[in-house]
Amino acid sequence: MSRYWQHVVGGLSGAASVALGAYGAHGMMHKEDSYKTSFDTGVRYLMMHSLLLVATPSIYGAPNNLRAANITGGLLTAGILLFCGSCCVVGITEDRKYAKVAPYGGECTKSTILRKA
Repeated sequence: MSRYWQHVVGGLSGAASVALGAYGAHGMMHKEDSYKTSFDTGVRYLMMHSLLLVATPSIYGAPNNLRAANITGGLLTAGILLFCGSCCVVGITEDRKYAKVAPYGGECTKSTILRKA
């Protein structure tokens, strides 16, 4: 098992993005285009965020800088849940009320990028 929780969470969310992508390709054929687009955006960003989460310990040079890797990983995980999750939920439920949390997820993701800049 991995020493870093970011590897586990990133791997699981990457696998979820593949499964959700398959669902989107086959199970959402009868939905409106706007909902398909929202779902597709959530799945694409989920894959990108998953890859970044897996790489986070290496980027920060863990174990020497484990605290920074943990903070960044936490922000990125929050971004995954809030942004990607809300996009996918909007696409599946066809209810835009869930999109209200997406900007908070975007801010968490931007914070992870700015932490290393």
